[in-house]
Amino acid sequence: MSFITSKIMLGVDDHTRHWLYTNPRTAVDKAASIHQDDMGGATVNNVEQPIYNGRGGKDLKLDDASFELVKCPTKLSTKDFYSLQAGDGDLAIQYNEEVEAFVAKQIGCDKVICVQSQVRNNAKEGEDGVQGYAGGGPHTDSSSVSADIFALNTLKGSGLKGSDYKRYCYLNLWRNIGDHTIEDNHLALLDERTVVKPDDYLPKDVIGDGYEVTQYLLNARHAAQHKWYYFPNMTRNEAILFKQMDSDGTLSGRVCFHMSVSDPTASKTAPPRESIEIRMLCFWKDAAVDSMPTSNNVRRDMMQSPKEYAIQLKGGSNLESASVLELFLAICRKLPLVGGLFGRLLDGYLTGKAKVAPIKYSGNASDYLDRFVKALDAFPSWHKSSNTWAKVQMKRQKTARGGIEGITTTLVEDQLGFQKTRNFSQQAKAEIVTALLESDKYMEVCKRYLEPLLD
Repeated sequence: MSFITSKIMLGVDDHTRHWLYTNPRTAVDKAASIHQDDMGGATVNNVEQPIYNGRGGKDLKLDDASFELVKCPTKLSTKDFYSLQAGDGDLAIQYNEEVEAFVAKQIGCDKVICVQSQVRNNAKEGEDGVQGYAGGGPHTDSSSVSADIFALNTLKGSGLKGSDYKRYCYLNLWRNIGDHTIEDNHLALLDERTVVKPDDYLPKDVIGDGYEVTQYLLNARHAAQHKWYYFPNMTRNEAILFKQMDSDGTLSGRVCFHMSVSDPTASKTAPPRESIEIRMLCFWKDAAVDSMPTSNNVRRDMMQSPKEYAIQLKGGSNLESASVLELFLAICRKLPLVGGLFGRLLDGYLTGKAKVAPIKYSGNASDYLDRFVKALDAFPSWHKSSNTWAKVQMKRQKTARGGIEGITTTLVEDQLGFQKTRNFSQQAKAEIVTALLESDKYMEVCKRYLEPLLD
C-alpha cells in the first residue's frame, strides 16, 4: 500500500489539563486567569508518521474506522460554495437539505440537522469567511461531554425531544469544491481501531471566538501503532464522512482524529485545495443500545465554563462588558445555536479577588424580557453570517412561529453564558421561553425582523 510521510505534533499526558485560546489575549486577560499562556500542556513535534492511500480500503467504514469515503454528487458549483460561505442563506439551505437527505439515506438514521459549514482555501484565507487548512496536528472537533450537550441543544433548538431518540452521531461531511482534483494538503484520518483506549485521548479545552469546547488531543504514547489514511485526487462528487462523536459505545469507530497534511510528492504548481466541511447531528429513533444522553445523566447543571473556571481558580472575577448585539453574535457563532463561526466577541475582564457566584433565576420570567428584546431589535446590525443562521433556522421550521420558537430557545439556552441564563434549570429556561413567546413586545420585534426571512 502506497503512502506519504508527514511530521506531526502529538500530545503528552503530563498530568495537566491541556488548553488553547484561539485568539491572543491581552496581558490583563492573562493576569486574571491561571492560564498564563494561550496554549498549555506538553507536546512533542516532528513525530514522523506514514499516511496510507485509503483508496481500495474495503474495511474503512464509518462505524468501524470512524470515517468512510463515499460517492456524493452535489448540485452546487465552486462559485456557489464561496457564495454560501459569504452568507448566501438560500444556498446554505439548499446545501443543508442536499446533505441531510444524502446522509439520512447513507447511514440509515431518522433525522439529520446540519448546523455549520466552513470553506477552506489557503490562497483565499480571510476573504468572506474563508479559512486556511486545519494543520497543527491531530485533533477531534469535540468530545463525549461537549457532543452530548451539543446534541441536546440542537434537538431543543429544533423543537424536538431527546426522549424520542436512542442514539446520536455528530458527523462531518468533507468534500472538494474545486473543478480540479485535490493534489496537496489532503485530509488525513486516523483509523480508530489503532487508537489505544483510553490512553490516547487527552482532553483539551479550546476557548475560541465565541465558543468553548472540549476536544481530544492525540497522545504520542502509542504513535507507532497508529494508522493514518488519506484519499488522493478527490473530486467534487466524492466526500469523506467522519465522526466527531457517536453515542453508541459498542462501536469501534466513534470519534475520528484528523488533520490536514501536505504532500511531499505534490507538484510545486499544484492548485490550492478548495474544500468545505459541513457538521451535522444525526439521530436514530431505534437502536440496539439506548445511548441518548439526557440533561440529568450528563449532570448538566454541574458543568462549568473552562474560561470562567480558570479565572475563579486564580481568584479573579469576570464581568462581560460586551454589548447585547455582540453577546448575541457570540452565541450564534458555534451553534445552530452555534453553527458558524460568526463575528467577533468583545471580551473584557475586570479583575479582582472576589469570586463571582453563579447568577440565580429570579423566579419571574418577565425579568428577562428586555435583554432578549434588545438582542433581536439590533437585527439590522447583525453580521451577515448571523443573518444566514437565522434564515436557516426559520426555513427549517417552515412556519414563523416554529422558527421564532427555535431561535428563542437557542438564545435562552445560552450555552456560553452571555445572556446570564446558562446555569438556570431547564424548567426556568422553559418559563423564560414561554414568557417571551407570550410577550407582545418580544413577538413584535420577532415579526418585524424574523418573519420576512421565510419569504
